[in-house]
Amino acid sequence: MAVKNELGALMDKRRITEEKLAGLTGMRQGHINLIKNSKRIPQIETALRIARALRVPVEKIWSLSDRNAA
Repeated sequence: MAVKNELGALMDKRRITEEKLAGLTGMRQGHINLIKNSKRIPQIETALRIARALRVPVEKIWSLSDRNAA
């Protein structure tokens, strides 16, 4: 299983910058960047804060993906 990350696509669609999302969540821009680029998988609290800031269910941003599925 792998974690599918749609944060970057959602941010682009809504025209929200890393800096703006950092301000909305109280996180550092660099941490947002690491999460957005799948360098880090966020802890549950962080994922929920991001989802709340973007006003979407957390599953809209992250989901499980079976890489071996056809």
